[in-house]
Amino acid sequence: MTATLLNNHASSLFSLNKKGRAKNGFERALLTLQSTVGASHARSDLVSRNLKLVKQNQTSLSSDYASSLSLRPDKDKLIAGQFVINAIAPGGGGGGKKGKKGKKGGKKGKKKK
Repeated sequence: MTATLLNNHASSLFSLNKKGRAKNGFERALLTLQSTVGASHARSDLVSRNLKLVKQNQTSLSSDYASSLSLRPDKDKLIAGQFVINAIAPGGGGGGKKGKKGKKGGKKGKKKK
């Protein structure tokens, strides 16, 4: 992969909230650019700023989490970690109203003449 392609791919990963993979991509792109065109080149500077952005984003999230956690009254009851919830799609039907089938209003009497 070229350094430009690595940078673009890492930018896409960053947009998809895959920060760790984005950071790796930016680091690879930066190393490639610095070894080929030098650290002072415009492209190297761009990738360097992207890498700085992803690092700032990762650290600010963890510090915000820690400070917000200390404000919660139920902090002693929280379970730390990451959890995945696998939801099951509802089965058939589509969730419409359920009820009696047939005509509304019940039985009608015979017409009087």
